[in-house]
This record gives sequence, structure tokens and C-alpha cells, in this order.
Amino acid sequence: MRIIATVIAVLSLHASAFAQSAPNPVLEHFRAYRAAIAAGDMATAESEAAAALTASEQRDGNGGRTAVLALNLASLRLERGRRAEAIAPAQRANDIARAGTADAGVDPVLANLVLGRARLSNEIGPKDDLRAMLDTANARDDLRAEVYLGALDLARQELQDRRFAAAANAWDLVASTSDAAPGNATLARAQALALGGVSLIYLAEAMPNSRETRPEEIQAHDKLHGAMMIVRQRLLDLPAGAPTSTEARTYGMARAWHDALDSRLSDIDNPWDNEDEHAYQLHEQGASECVEIRLTPPPEYPRNASNNYEVGSVVTQFHMDPNGEVSRREVIGSAPNAGSFVDAVERVYDQWRVRTTDRPGRCQRVPIVTLVLNFRLP
Repeated sequence: MRIIATVIAVLSLHASAFAQSAPNPVLEHFRAYRAAIAAGDMATAESEAAAALTASEQRDGNGGRTAVLALNLASLRLERGRRAEAIAPAQRANDIARAGTADAGVDPVLANLVLGRARLSNEIGPKDDLRAMLDTANARDDLRAEVYLGALDLARQELQDRRFAAAANAWDLVASTSDAAPGNATLARAQALALGGVSLIYLAEAMPNSRETRPEEIQAHDKLHGAMMIVRQRLLDLPAGAPTSTEARTYGMARAWHDALDSRLSDIDNPWDNEDEHAYQLHEQGASECVEIRLTPPPEYPRNASNNYEVGSVVTQFHMDPNGEVSRREVIGSAPNAGSFVDAVERVYDQWRVRTTDRPGRCQRVPIVTLVLNFRLP
């Protein structure tokens, strides 16, 4: 919520000026908005932000803090995924900023960027407009957080619209500005690298003679590996029974695509040949001696799977109880995203033997066992 926080900071500087006149509906609604934000009540926050803007428009027209409040409302609606509803206040803030209204309190570049995010759609024009706005804003360090959010919006839209080259470029910008991401910046970088890698895989697959290794696939492999390494340690630190974390999902996605790409680029006759390597990849050195795994019956390749790779990868986790028995099992990632590969695993994995033990001086019982299962047509 970095854009919202930025706008709050600007507006707060003028709260004392509001307080000099009473009653002051603008200040009253703004205070209610801030209280709702602090309480995590985003619906009430939006309602109060809209009321503050309306009160400012009625009292000051385009003057006062109208532009700041309009930008604040637009940013909040973008945060809530209400892009269409963000257009009107974003346009209002942008118009006032562009008009050079004295003491508008809004940076024209920032207002233009927020408007570009609000107008983003599956049409090429709005996406190209936002890309140009990001190029302009990216030259300024003080707008780094806003560039991250705009690039994230653009990358998701381009990937959804299957414009894979544009998506890969946008994910690169997301990764390069992830240090300014709200929340966990390290995780934000891992997610950007992983999804950038996925975009490059799709881009390579769409090219002629796609069975040949492409530079895009090598780049994708590096990005996916980088994403895995970023979140790997966090998985090692998870206790047994912990709720599935975003880090686990990110690792699962990156690892599944990484291994599916490995299978595609190499001639693997038997998808279970490298089972041991993958089964114990996340454990400390020697920990495999404390893990007993018997994958019987093995999953079958889903013959009805319709994907151009003829390969698939599914990442599973087994949470262990204090006695070394499985207490919970789940799939944390798969690639390609065809559910048939996941279905093939879920049909049989409750019959597998997975158990952990302690061996003093050699290894300790691990709380979570992660298995990566690769599929390829024989």
C-alpha cells in the first residue's frame, strides 16, 4: 500500500490547516479514512476517502486538497482491484496536476502513472501507454515504489493476454524495482523472476522449430533457478504443520517450471531416474538417510494431457508429525498448469510410504519432505 501511504503523508502535512476551520467535513472524513486503514477495513476506508474527496470538491473545486484526495482514492481503488472505478478520480487528479493549479500537491508524473494503471486493459493502446509512463517514472528514484506497482500490473496483464515478450520485459522491470515493493521485497523479487521465466518459456514455445533449444529457454532456466534459491532457505526453516506459505507456493511454481524445462531440454527416458536427487533436494546434506520414501504405485503420465511440451512437473510436500509419519500432504506447484498432472499425483500419493527417522550423529528427522515428480512420455 505504498502509493496510499505516500498520499497520506502529503495530505497529513496540511491537516493543521484543515483544523483551523470548523466544522470541516473534509478533515472528518479523512480522519475516518485513516482510522479505517489502520483497522484494515478497506471498504470503509474507500467510502470515507470518496466522501473526503466529494467534500473537498464542494468546498474548494479544483483547489485545496482536491487533487491529493482524488489521487488517494484512485490509489486505494487500485489497491482493492477496482481498476474501472479508479479511472474517474485518477483522471481528476491528473487534470488538476497538468493544469498547473497552484498548490495542487500532486506530482504530475505520479498522477499520470496512476491514471495509466487505472486505464490498463487487454487492449494494446493502454498497455503501451502505461509502458511509456513507466519509462518516464523509472528515471526518478522517488517514484520507485509506484513504478514497481505499475510494472506489476502491466506484467500480469501482458501474461494474461499471452503477449509473452512484453510480459517478460515487464517482469524484468518488476524484478529490478522489487526492493521498493510493499511487504516482503525478497519474495517479490523471487515471484518476478519466476513469472518472467514462465513468460520466456511460453515465448520460446510459440516460436517456429520450438523443439530446438532457444536462448529464451536458457534465460528462463536461469531466472527460475534464481527464484528457487531466493526462497529455498525459507522452506527449510518451516516447521511441520505450518500453513502453506506464499514462499512455498513460489518455490513450487519456480521448481515445477524449472524441472519441466529441464525435462524438455534433455532426453530423459525414464522420469524416475533422478528421483533421489529431486526427493532430497531441499534437505540438509545427509538428511536423505533419515527419510524413507516408497512411491508405489507411481503416478501415470496423463495420456489426455494437451500441452506442447509432452512433459510435466509436480512439486509436493509431506508434513511429518513428531513420530515421523505424514500428517498432511499437498501439491505446492505444477507445470505446465494443466490439472491432469496434478490429478495423476493426487490419485496415488496418499498410498505412498513417506517416513522420517532420527540417526544420532548422522542426520535429524526433518519436519517437511518435498518431492519433485517429473513426467515425460516414454
